[in-house]
Amino acid sequence: MNRLLIFSLIIICFANAIEYSHRIQALGTDFAGLIPDYETDLYQNPQLFGERLVGISYDAYSSEPLKLILLSKRFGMYAKYWGSYSYEQTATDYGWESFKTYSFHFEDLWMLDMRNRVWNLYNDGFFSKTEYLNSYNFSSQNKTLEYFLKGQGSYNIGNFFKLNITAGGGIYWRNKKENDFNIILDQWIIMPSGRIGIFYRNAPLPNKFSSWFIDIGGPISTHEIGTLPYSIYLHVSEVPLESRQIFFANTIIGRIGWAKGLPINDEGFVAIGWRDDFLYQQTEQADTNITLCGIRNTLSLPLAVEYRVNKFTIRFGTRVYYGYTYNKEWDNNTILKQQIRHAINYNYSFGLGWQPSDNFVIDLGYKRSYYGFDIGDWSI
Repeated sequence: MNRLLIFSLIIICFANAIEYSHRIQALGTDFAGLIPDYETDLYQNPQLFGERLVGISYDAYSSEPLKLILLSKRFGMYAKYWGSYSYEQTATDYGWESFKTYSFHFEDLWMLDMRNRVWNLYNDGFFSKTEYLNSYNFSSQNKTLEYFLKGQGSYNIGNFFKLNITAGGGIYWRNKKENDFNIILDQWIIMPSGRIGIFYRNAPLPNKFSSWFIDIGGPISTHEIGTLPYSIYLHVSEVPLESRQIFFANTIIGRIGWAKGLPINDEGFVAIGWRDDFLYQQTEQADTNITLCGIRNTLSLPLAVEYRVNKFTIRFGTRVYYGYTYNKEWDNNTILKQQIRHAINYNYSFGLGWQPSDNFVIDLGYKRSYYGFDIGDWSI
């Protein structure tokens, strides 16, 4: 049966913009891929086709434009594109100077079902250009491109297991030019990477399920690389022309998740879970003997409740989590800097859904603000 969904997502970070449905954000994003959810599964486990979906989404709280979702039995697209432009001219003691800045962002997921096997192709990246000019006609131009392309295949192992294999690579390019476009810096960084994992789900009923996953590999998106403990640019010398290959961004990422749904009559469920995310990065600072090491680990215990009353659905999620961070810099076995951090905290989320008919759904969620929180994020 066709469905039309128009929904907006709470922007948690760059990658999350198309990663989580409104429902999973209310139940808790630690359950992404674990609680059966059609919209989130499209991104977390895109091999799960089953319904046709056409949608347009908009977030009133951000400056980002519409996001598009187009799916059929054989082909799908989940995409978001947006750009920006700014111009500024200021007076100085020596005359004037001006700045122009252009940027373009994109995230998309393309899916194709061929002979009952779904192949997925992901793109995400960012391009920016800054131009500088002053009253003495001195000019400079800086360009940056960050791009990651990856493909994913999924293979059935028995009735409830799937083997997911992801392979791809990132391209990072920096270019600086000055008067008459003389090249000052032109750098390319190529990053082959990938991830392999096993996914299990047994869901005999919508409110009764058991699922888990485990995967390991390197960063597979520009967002994951951008949030590493140490910048990849530290590894590259500031020389006019240089290219470098960095396999897996010198990083290993491991993830384990488990969840179980317990029915509440026929109207809802309670979900309990366990999630652990681990990251290890070791790199070096260019042109020095300084070695850098970063370790992050987050262990969380999420809990979620979803309950339906007539045509309304109430959702609530909370989690307690422990975070460990360790950063170390050393030179010839001499420690230059070391930082260790432990943190125990919790957070919560909630939402309200209304489904007046089989083909029409409205979801409301909360958004924190300086004045508390607003019921201002919505989806249809």
